[in-house]
Amino acid sequence: FALISDIFSHASIAMADLTLTFFYTISTIFLFYYFTTKKRYYLLYSSIFMGFMAWSKEEGFGLLFVNTAVFVIYNIFLHVKKIINYKKNRLNKEQIIHISGNESVINVLAFFTIGFLIYLPWLITCFINNFTTSYLTNIRQIFDLKTTFTNLIDISYYFFVIHPVGIVFWIIFFLFIIFNIRFVLKENNFFLLTLSLFHFFLYLLIYLVTPYDLSWHLRFSADRLLMHLTPICTFLIGILLSNNKNNLIVIQKEKNKGLYILGYLILIGIILFIIIDIFFFELISDALNMFPLLILT
Repeated sequence: FALISDIFSHASIAMADLTLTFFYTISTIFLFYYFTTKKRYYLLYSSIFMGFMAWSKEEGFGLLFVNTAVFVIYNIFLHVKKIINYKKNRLNKEQIIHISGNESVINVLAFFTIGFLIYLPWLITCFINNFTTSYLTNIRQIFDLKTTFTNLIDISYYFFVIHPVGIVFWIIFFLFIIFNIRFVLKENNFFLLTLSLFHFFLYLLIYLVTPYDLSWHLRFSADRLLMHLTPICTFLIGILLSNNKNNLIVIQKEKNKGLYILGYLILIGIILFIIIDIFFFELISDALNMFPLLILT
């Protein structure tokens, strides 16, 4: 649902954003299911789709490193967790060496290598034809703190005032994170949120080192870049909704009818907000544009 309006807007544009979004979404969801089940075939599927993601668009190559970085952090977390369990006599030394050491290294190398090998032919093509990117050469300008701070203000002003892309959806998303913080901090949900945040910071970095005029770059690409991130955030909302549903079942069993009814009214309200954002955004855009200003006030 969250993607429908953007799909209609971009379906006739000669951009690879829908392709990248498709591969990125599937790759990330498979990675999440690996976090949940620890089954290696999910890791294999994620790596394959990650390679296609990197090939589909330049940003996809950056996201390949984002997913790999989060996967490395995840394995470090597991390693530390198992050492703690070992010290509490929950695991023996052989399990620590096998599960947290060798297997984690193999998983990380395989995850990155498979995706990178799929992307490699295009990397070779770029090298042979001397295709270069201006972003890497501009990376040093991020250390100019005055310029970086000014650009951050301009980016914030654009997203919150000039063109609040899908503002209702993002308000709902952040409210969900705040009011479900206990579930968000669960191991698997936390790493899915971390993937989303790393993705967001990558795109923020792109705007901070852009070789183009920042205002033009934002107008030309902001809605498309946010579209890449929307499905994963929607997936996380779905997981949190599932957690809330389980809570409602517990509340119902405890015969607390008031909370039970209130919970379902909140869920219905959220669904209505998403529908409004999808189908009626243009009709109420002026009011929605003022909403962030009211919140800031």
